[in-house]
Amino acid sequence: MPPKGERYYRHSRVLPLRSAPETWGTLPALASGTIGFMTEPLVVTDQTFDKTVGQGLVFVDFWAEWCGPCRMIAPIMKELAASYDGRIKIAKLDVDENPKTAMKYRVMSIPTVILFKDGEPVEVMVGAQPKRNFEMRLQKHLTTQASRSYT
Repeated sequence: MPPKGERYYRHSRVLPLRSAPETWGTLPALASGTIGFMTEPLVVTDQTFDKTVGQGLVFVDFWAEWCGPCRMIAPIMKELAASYDGRIKIAKLDVDENPKTAMKYRVMSIPTVILFKDGEPVEVMVGAQPKRNFEMRLQKHLTTQASRSYT
């Protein structure tokens, strides 16, 4: 957070705030990895769902805007999207706006998170859960996928 006023600290130099936005990505905190830009989960619809989950590992959060537990796990999904970027796609599907896909996978309670592998559901988790539960399921399938690629 920059000090109150017109100055922003970048490394050891002091710059006026009006020139800082293009240099914010090079702050020491970003360089050290203590803070960073979040990768957002993909937003999927009934029309884009099959194409999105058709290849590789895709972790889909079936949610609704009015759902409290869904809002509780939203930051976790953002963190997972950043942590697994390039290895697993993290996606969100609003069940109110996309009922066909929710009915196809028999989503009766939300949040429901389904892990797809090459278009097929392999894990289903219902309800808000801690981040470590999601990570355990993802790691299990990542290690399975890695061990198969070496044999």
